[in-house]
Amino acid sequence: MEKILEAIKSIIRNSGKISEVNVSQESPNDEYFFLFANKYKWSVLKDSQGVYRLYYYLIPELSIQDIAAIPVEALEVTQFVAYSSKEYANSEVLFKELFELVKNKHKNIDVVLDDIIKEGDVPF
Repeated sequence: MEKILEAIKSIIRNSGKISEVNVSQESPNDEYFFLFANKYKWSVLKDSQGVYRLYYYLIPELSIQDIAAIPVEALEVTQFVAYSSKEYANSEVLFKELFELVKNKHKNIDVVLDDIIKEGDVPF
C-alpha cells in the first residue's frame, strides 16, 4: 500500500492530534486546513468533480492560519505536495473519511457527537 494511504489511516486513528482546523476563505471549495501532531500542516477538500484532495505544506515560517489565507494561485508548486483520491485505486472512502473528520472538527461536531454517545452509555 502507498505510504500516503498509510499516513491518512494513521491521521484518522489518531484524530485527537488534529488541531487548529481552519476553513479557507480563498478556495472555491470547502478546504479545511489543519495541523497534525502540532507540526504537520495539511489541507483537505472535495473539488467540484467530487475528487478528494489532500495537500501537505512545506512552508515552515507560516502558521496554518496564514497558509489558509493564501489564494491558491499564489502558492508555488514547491510549497506543497498534492495527493488525490483519483490517483490511488479504491482510496476514495479513506480520503472521504479524513475530509469528514476534519470538517466535523472544524465545526466541533465531533465533540457534540462524543458527548451524545457518552450520554447513551448510561444504563437504563
